[in-house]
Amino acid sequence: MKDIFDRENEISLLKNSLDSPLIVIMGLRRTGKTSLVRSVLNEEKATYIFLDMRRFENKEYIVYKDFIQVLEKEINRIIKKNRDLISHLQIRGVQIMGISVNFSWGRDKVELSDIFSSLNDWGEEKGKTVHIVIDEAQELIKLKGYNVLYSIAYAFDNLKKLNFIITGSEVRVKDKFLKLQDEESPLFGRVSIEINIKPFDKETAIRFLEEGFREQGINFDGKERVYDILGGNPGWLTYFGYVYIKIKDEEKAIVNTKKYAKNSFLESFVIS
Repeated sequence: MKDIFDRENEISLLKNSLDSPLIVIMGLRRTGKTSLVRSVLNEEKATYIFLDMRRFENKEYIVYKDFIQVLEKEINRIIKKNRDLISHLQIRGVQIMGISVNFSWGRDKVELSDIFSSLNDWGEEKGKTVHIVIDEAQELIKLKGYNVLYSIAYAFDNLKKLNFIITGSEVRVKDKFLKLQDEESPLFGRVSIEINIKPFDKETAIRFLEEGFREQGINFDGKERVYDILGGNPGWLTYFGYVYIKIKDEEKAIVNTKKYAKNSFLESFVIS
């Protein structure tokens, strides 16, 4: 899998878990969680709905309308290649408009559990699992007036053709969002497959930089120093390489990367 560097164990575990109801992928920002999920699902030619919650990072709170519009856009993307899905979406709160659907979020709002049931029915008809990815799911802690965990718990217990892949930082996604160990959580007691994406160790980080620069025809001798300063986060190492290739100044590239990493870290904790 060319898009992922040195993640063979994580790739294998994810591939072997795609029929389980709930997979939780945890790791720091920019360690490659999203790339891992997309690469595996694309390689497996899986049908998946990708809900990117990063768009809500700078919002103080979100409402059901915000979430359901993201889901609507993704389902319409699926419909373009699978028009027979429309017939399964003839449910309360869904307006069929030719080859697309419109989800109501007002008084007659569509219920998330009904959408999940429709996707499951379609999956059963097609003989395949539908994967629902919620990327950086801890952003849904900000969702006011609606708890998506009840619908996920219902799907976990009853909808065998749905698989949920939840990504996020370990503490926030496990303890503040899913709350699998909290007796008051709708998902309490459910068993999930957990995959931890860790930063590269020194040897792997150096190989990562070495191969990246080699592809660009550049002989770079500062790999060990870069690791000692920036660590093994593949996102920061990639950003460093991008900046260095543009300006050819190691020190400035390190400074720029540290600023970028700091800003990204602060943005992720604007709302705790």
